Amino acid sequence: MQTYIDIIRADIIMMNGAKNSMRPLIILMLVFGAAVGLFIDPMGIYLCMLIAAAGFVPMMFQVQGKNNCEKLYSLLPISRKQLVTARFIFAIASYAAVSAVMFAIMKISFAAGVYKNAGFWDAFIQNFGISIDKIYDTLFFIIFAAGAVITGASLKSWFSNSNMDTAAGK
Repeated sequence: MQTYIDIIRADIIMMNGAKNSMRPLIILMLVFGAAVGLFIDPMGIYLCMLIAAAGFVPMMFQVQGKNNCEKLYSLLPISRKQLVTARFIFAIASYAAVSAVMFAIMKISFAAGVYKNAGFWDAFIQNFGISIDKIYDTLFFIIFAAGAVITGASLKSWFSNSNMDTAAGK
């Protein structure tokens, strides 16, 4: 377990120390989407989740690709399996954390009464008696699952196209 934590710590250090990283842009887009989701419509929350899913993995590997940091992992006594597992855990945990914050923002907006007009969902509410918050919760969890799949597929493509075989062993 300590090995995985060390790998995740090394990834965080590399992501934080990078100049010209994607981090400010992704954070700006997340804040904008959260503000839209908080004050206007929960679609901003869903957009935030998809941005987090699609943007986190390239941000994680940007420094590695730019500075040839994959050689760092040849110095550490780890296997490729441990590296891949640690990065999957880090990516999914980070995505889940962002999603949990977005879910809390959405629930705060519901409690504050921001989403009074259901718009498109009025037909569902009238015909099936489903409340608007249940519809938005269901959409949230569908988009969360889709984002987790996007994150996993993105990680898989990065690892299959990378030259980590020589760096961390097989």
